[in-house]
Amino acid sequence: MKSRKRLAIFAVWLFVAAAFLGAFGAQPSAVVMSAGEGTIPSPALDLPGIMAGDVNKTVFGADYTPSTATTGEQLNFSVNVTDDVAVYGVWVEYWYGTGSHTNSTMTQGTGDIWYHIITVADTLDTLHYIFHANDTSDNWNETSMKNITITDNDRPVFGTDGTPSSGTTGEQLTFSINVTDNTGVSTVTVEYWYGTGSHTNVTMTNVGGNQWDYTITVADTLDTLYYIFHANDTSDNWNETSTGSVSISDNDRPVFGTDGTPSSGTTGEQLTFSINVTDNVGVSTVTVEYWYGTGSHTNVTMTNVGGN
Repeated sequence: MKSRKRLAIFAVWLFVAAAFLGAFGAQPSAVVMSAGEGTIPSPALDLPGIMAGDVNKTVFGADYTPSTATTGEQLNFSVNVTDDVAVYGVWVEYWYGTGSHTNSTMTQGTGDIWYHIITVADTLDTLHYIFHANDTSDNWNETSMKNITITDNDRPVFGTDGTPSSGTTGEQLTFSINVTDNTGVSTVTVEYWYGTGSHTNVTMTNVGGNQWDYTITVADTLDTLYYIFHANDTSDNWNETSTGSVSISDNDRPVFGTDGTPSSGTTGEQLTFSINVTDNVGVSTVTVEYWYGTGSHTNVTMTNVGGN
């Protein structure tokens, strides 16, 4: 009788277990009892991850991450991950060159696709990454390391233009501009010209920080001075400013050369005042003021008889 009771209890346990496993799709099988005891359902014992325990790792499928990226723009880490029971989480570990590693949790998108979007740093170091994943039974898996080539497509950026808005003939004028770049400025040049004259291109000097200067001596002309800054970075991305202008004025006085006026004269005869006059821009008028003793002064306009 005791053996029948034990058998009945065992039968109830198997029935409950069968019902529990049936929720996971288990198909009951028959346990054959001794004569007169009948049969009771029991679960098949070949269900993966339930009776025997889940030991299968997650499986990585297609990696949709691009092999190249550009500085300052978005990059989407994207991979297909499946599991025989259920994926619990996916992470991406990434780093630039020999820099520090970052681990980020990925988001499940459509179906089995997991993704994580970053903004690419301002560096040309190779971007390395590894995907990690585990399932609901805490089985871990990871991919091998992969690489993304980073290129720079960002042009240099022009900041404050410190060039004065006016200059004077014969004096120094400094073209000055602030230039920055996400990876590094290589060269800055200034292109300048007067009026409709020929253009001159010169390389500027980095005088500290992001400041670039070049000093010229203003030509002897009243034509407007125009200029354009050009810059390129270490990845050979070029940029240039719009045209700037500098108003030129003349503060240089005319220069007197040889005085050809004779040192003596005679009453009633002609005497010619004669002087050589030059100017950096141009002589407009020359006058002579003369008088006798303490008499009144006379001012007359002289005539340009040729040359200076």
